[in-house]
Amino acid sequence: MKKLIAVLAVSVVVFLFGGIASAQEVIFYIPEVPTGQVITIDAAGTDWAWFDEAYAIQLENTDDSGNKARPTAADWDITEYMAWEAPNWLYMYCTIFDDVYSNTGTNNGAMWLGDCHEFVIDGDLSGGDYRTLPEGSDGKTAQQYGIWICIEDDPVVRGNKGKSVSSMWCEDELQWAGGPPWLVAAVDPVVPPQDETDVTVIYEVKVSVWDELLPEPVANSTPHAFAAGDQFGFTWMWDDDDGEGRENNMGLLGPAGDAWTDADLCAVFECVGEDSVEPSTWGSVKALFK
Repeated sequence: MKKLIAVLAVSVVVFLFGGIASAQEVIFYIPEVPTGQVITIDAAGTDWAWFDEAYAIQLENTDDSGNKARPTAADWDITEYMAWEAPNWLYMYCTIFDDVYSNTGTNNGAMWLGDCHEFVIDGDLSGGDYRTLPEGSDGKTAQQYGIWICIEDDPVVRGNKGKSVSSMWCEDELQWAGGPPWLVAAVDPVVPPQDETDVTVIYEVKVSVWDELLPEPVANSTPHAFAAGDQFGFTWMWDDDDGEGRENNMGLLGPAGDAWTDADLCAVFECVGEDSVEPSTWGSVKALFK
């Protein structure tokens, strides 16, 4: 596989007159899963040996959404891999070091009050408010997901009132897309390590991406079509709680605290094909912005 040569992310401020909805465009490049490579969602990480570290999202690529100081690596540190696969699959493998792990949330709707892994996908870059639209449309044009370490309900109940490793913040009739087979998630450890110190937690996710998400049957919805050069909106919101309330809400876009409702605050991610070659090194790209 020809890999990107040392390009991680290029940040550019662009004032747009059409096309992408966001007024601030921050582009991150992600690779295609190589032909013949199968990623098993098990939080083991053994299927990511092919991944070029130049694509990894790390602490220096993040900011606190509330304009708080970025934590030090001794407090909270992250390495996240991300890849795409046709027709509409997005993969994530996230390792987080946390000096104190804490999440005492009683249900999915409250998982953000403690340590968890949130992300927002705006497949068609339509942007805008996707959470407080007319009744029945919450989650239709963009989706917010949450992954956390919890003891699941038996049987599993998704949505705000349930307790499941993966869930969505959306109308109940769209919750079908927040679990298998459309979202598969694994965590390590599988039992919440409450108030333990110097903990490493792993989140691994395979999620389908939609341009429009509607109630079942699945054929009602419009899947996104991944291809080399394709762009889509995306951001994480990693929550850190050391037992005294949320200490940090880390994301990719500085003070983007309202990404949970406003898809304009997503970053732009661009798909790099398996056979693509990026001609510029990260160093030379940075030089262009001096």
